[in-house]
Amino acid sequence: MPNTVVNISFCGDHYKGGDGINRQHGQQHWEWLEQCVLLVEKLCSWPIFCSITGFRGFEQVEQAAGNCERDVLWRIFARPRVRLVTMAANPGHQVGAGWCIRLGLEAAAKTGYEFMVHMAEDIVPDATGMQRLVYELASGREYAGERWGEWQDEVSSQFFACRTGHLCGVFDPCAITGAGHLEAYLRDLLPDEKIAYTCGQYRTTHDFAQWQRWAMEVAS
Repeated sequence: MPNTVVNISFCGDHYKGGDGINRQHGQQHWEWLEQCVLLVEKLCSWPIFCSITGFRGFEQVEQAAGNCERDVLWRIFARPRVRLVTMAANPGHQVGAGWCIRLGLEAAAKTGYEFMVHMAEDIVPDATGMQRLVYELASGREYAGERWGEWQDEVSSQFFACRTGHLCGVFDPCAITGAGHLEAYLRDLLPDEKIAYTCGQYRTTHDFAQWQRWAMEVAS
């Protein structure tokens, strides 16, 4: 499917799964993003955006004995298919995740990509999971991804594909708290007939070693 970009969300303050908790070691967390980029490069031919909150400039990324974060960041930057789309603020877990989606949507729309696959660095797609999501949009759907929530009446924000035009026009990260959380807010923006529900096309974990094992399985 042409005209597609992959958007990988990332927190430059290295928190995962909550506000101010579960902080990752900086160098290892950048290495996680780097390995995710390498995996996506193996699984598809599309360009890649890394949408990053809590990024205050290259000089603010630590480079010290035992924590060479900046070296890893420069390696990511040097990948020919990668662009960094960043913001300095870290608005927290829910709104921050929303901002990563917004950064990707806006960058994709402004640079001419009709479709965007969104994921985080802790996602391992199936070997053809990204392509199958985008294929679901070919009939005019705006979103393809899993059902979400206790009542399965929301949509996943972890791994999905969308047309950039509609969502870029209406997606406002600052409105997420009014809906309660990101998955409910995202569902509210999508007409029923424009959603393609899917299942079982990815795995996710906050354990880097487990992620690496899954990534090796998919890439082999």
